[in-house]
Amino acid sequence: TANTDAVIVHHAQHCELGYVHPPILTDATAVTKNADVIVNNAPISSWYNQNEGTIFVEANSHSALGVGSNNFVTDFSDGSTANAIRSYYDRGISAARPATVMFAGSAFQGSIVATGDSYLQGMRYAQAYKLNDRQLAIDGTSIGTDLTATMPTGIDKINIGTDLSGSSPLNGYIQKLEYYDTRLSQAE
Repeated sequence: TANTDAVIVHHAQHCELGYVHPPILTDATAVTKNADVIVNNAPISSWYNQNEGTIFVEANSHSALGVGSNNFVTDFSDGSTANAIRSYYDRGISAARPATVMFAGSAFQGSIVATGDSYLQGMRYAQAYKLNDRQLAIDGTSIGTDLTATMPTGIDKINIGTDLSGSSPLNGYIQKLEYYDTRLSQAE
């Protein structure tokens, strides 16, 4: 609509690993497609709130990656794991389960992980956070809370579809990603 900031991306594809692509009409040979790693190298300080926020994602994950290979959706960080707010599909036990983890000053602030394995084919996933008040909600239902979290500082980067090293890519799709600079309520 008029007077609003928006980005619309159609027919996007996120690839977990490089692969050989058939010859493109202008090329005589096959080309190798590298994995998609989306990193925002521009400072996010103009819109990111260091004190609180909400990350909302509509996504799904495929089960092709093995157990122990997390699939990162977003990774807000200071360029390291010392200060980070991470959203991912946890694959520590079996199928992908939505999860969030936070680090502040190199100290682990805890994780919130959904139970069950029914999240592969899509969900609405939100994590809201501020000092001593974190929550993960899926499809409008609270999955877990943490009332003891310290907030990370110096967050100035976001990776989409991977962690900051690019080693844990999302094997799936992100239909929507929204960031709010305030901690929204569960109803919101």
